[in-house]
Amino acid sequence: MEIGIIGLPQTGKKTLFSLLTEGTLKANAPRQKGKKDPGIGISIVYDERLYRLAKIYNPQKVIPATIKYILLPKLSKNSEENRVVFRSITTADAICQVVRAFDDDRIFHIDGSIDPARDIDYVESELLLSDLIFTEARIERIEKEVKHRNDPVMKRELEIMERILEQLNNEVPLRLVKFTDDDKKIINAYPYLTKKNMLIVLNVGEDDLNSNKLITQLEKKFSGKGMYFVQASCKIEIELSEIEDKEEKKAFLQELGIKHSALEKVTQMSYKALGLLSFFTIGKDEVRAWTIRNNTLAPQAGGVVHSDIERGFIRAEHMRIEDLLEFGSEAKVKESGKLSLKGRDYIVEDGDVLNFLFNV
Repeated sequence: MEIGIIGLPQTGKKTLFSLLTEGTLKANAPRQKGKKDPGIGISIVYDERLYRLAKIYNPQKVIPATIKYILLPKLSKNSEENRVVFRSITTADAICQVVRAFDDDRIFHIDGSIDPARDIDYVESELLLSDLIFTEARIERIEKEVKHRNDPVMKRELEIMERILEQLNNEVPLRLVKFTDDDKKIINAYPYLTKKNMLIVLNVGEDDLNSNKLITQLEKKFSGKGMYFVQASCKIEIELSEIEDKEEKKAFLQELGIKHSALEKVTQMSYKALGLLSFFTIGKDEVRAWTIRNNTLAPQAGGVVHSDIERGFIRAEHMRIEDLLEFGSEAKVKESGKLSLKGRDYIVEDGDVLNFLFNV
């Protein structure tokens, strides 16, 4: 799963990317001057349940789920330049916009003042414009082809594109538009950006770390827009990342009133924005979290582990992670009657612990 990180200059998006991916950008080849290449890094999805499982099994390996983040060059007030930047996230599953919400006279803002709502609106308008330009060009091309040949498939696509054009002209992001499965087959290959869910990371100052005022205001303003909000202080998080002593770091966190790091909050909200969940496989050799989309059936979940499991799926032994953590062993979960067998029609839920039985 991929999330593209975007933002205006001096918002802290590069810092957030470095925090999420533990400095992956530094390991990438240096960018050529003037060339707008994205940075790519992998982030671990922090899940306390995984590590509690590991204490029970003491496995050789503990493997968390991961998310790929793509860091784009800074956006500007030039729409043409922004469309070039956006090309790098056409295949991303969601978009993460880093928004400046901290005051610092030493760091300039492209608009000369701090206004998170304005910045969110601006970036959303740029994404809408990019989709609008593509749609207009596509409609023009289809209309020319329809004139030369009576193709019902092309006519159907034209109807869909005209509906999309109407929505975009009304400034409605495509993530809010309901499409049929047949519609999706036609448009999924197209580089629509507003069809992706939007994660908004508010980069706040230290004084606002424990205040929900701003995030509450923005959630209300952008309600129903398919946006997910989280706030963090990248400056504080960088300072935290440089503290090696665990007790010292713990004391610093308590002093600031921070219960969850930016890594935890952003990756967990990324899961929500992507419509993902985690299930677990366990054993003495490996305890592992696996990532799947919501509403995934058991055979397809098994296919994420290995293609042979999906191909030869018989059934899955099922436990809830809460039960396993409470009772402390599979045997005790079984004795309690809370171990069950699931068939092909079972929809996997977040926190399932599964042992797949298959034959190929």
